[in-house]
Amino acid sequence: MALFRHYGQVFTTQSSLGMTRILLISNMFPGPKNPMRGVFVERVFDQLQRIDGLQVSTCVLRLKTHIIFDYLVFYMVAIWRIAWLGKGVVYCHFVSRTGLLALLAKWFFRRRVIINCHGSDVIGPANDVGILHRINALVLKYSDTIIVPSEHFKGKLNELFELDKHQVVVYPSGGVFYPHRQDLADKTVCKGDPLQLGFVGTLSVSKGLRVLVDALNRIQYPCSLQVAGSGDMGLLEKIENPKVEVVYHGVLNATELKGFYAALDLLLFPTLMPESLGLVPLEAMAFAVPVVASRLGAVSEYMHHGDNGFLVDAGDSDQLLACIDGFNGLPKEQVARLALGARKTALAYDTSKIFINLQAIFTRDYGQ
Repeated sequence: MALFRHYGQVFTTQSSLGMTRILLISNMFPGPKNPMRGVFVERVFDQLQRIDGLQVSTCVLRLKTHIIFDYLVFYMVAIWRIAWLGKGVVYCHFVSRTGLLALLAKWFFRRRVIINCHGSDVIGPANDVGILHRINALVLKYSDTIIVPSEHFKGKLNELFELDKHQVVVYPSGGVFYPHRQDLADKTVCKGDPLQLGFVGTLSVSKGLRVLVDALNRIQYPCSLQVAGSGDMGLLEKIENPKVEVVYHGVLNATELKGFYAALDLLLFPTLMPESLGLVPLEAMAFAVPVVASRLGAVSEYMHHGDNGFLVDAGDSDQLLACIDGFNGLPKEQVARLALGARKTALAYDTSKIFINLQAIFTRDYGQ
């Protein structure tokens, strides 16, 4: 049995008798330096390992020295792994970075190929209509199966490319951790004192930080903004309202995020990007946290104004402020109803529930 070590991971090139071999390839995967980089890919990998009849291994990019050198090593190891895969399935994430490997697997090595599109890896190149977009089109055309995170993004993909409707399936990016009631024993669904607001994600203009800052600079009562993520700290520094306490937690791992969400009253998600799914709102709702989110992309599939949170027009800080004010003025009974609605919504995306969807994809056409 041959062994290959790639950036600290050991892989085997011999499968067990009767097992379908799956090689997951991704340029993003959590590591010691960035525990949240591609965390949804890790969730998918963990779920695949639970499926009977599959032998799953990964070939993932670890940024260590120089990005060009790291990608070169990544591609070389991936090609070697594909060559030794036998009759297995190549499962590529982020088509704009792994698409060439998918085409090589399909055309040269005659492997079965599954592509997982996450959003910007397809939409960005499509907006430019350049060589990368044309490569993506070929990759999607010749893939055996295309996995997308939402019905909204499935429709968007069909607008951009002529795909067989049976070729595209929906699977919400690994889903979210859904705590049991005992895990929420210390969480009150009533508003804290002061109001605990939260933001999780990249600190950038595209994620709506300027909109958030403008709204919070006009709040008339004491509140706290809890922030988790990385990016442009200068945007946070523009919150000059003395009534708003800003607490920056940095980048949190999955375990730390659970405690972070559980302490919030309201999550703010004022993104300016049409999200292909938007896992952050769902993660918060699993912890009974209502959400104020932009009315964009797939978020509108599961956000229902007044039932599990509030929807605002993207870029409208007046609407964002009005929703925060409105929530702050709600009686405890209505806050509890919103929290219950949030939990009910997130239940449909519970990792343990959507596991069945992934199992169906990989056993229907690729199982023994």
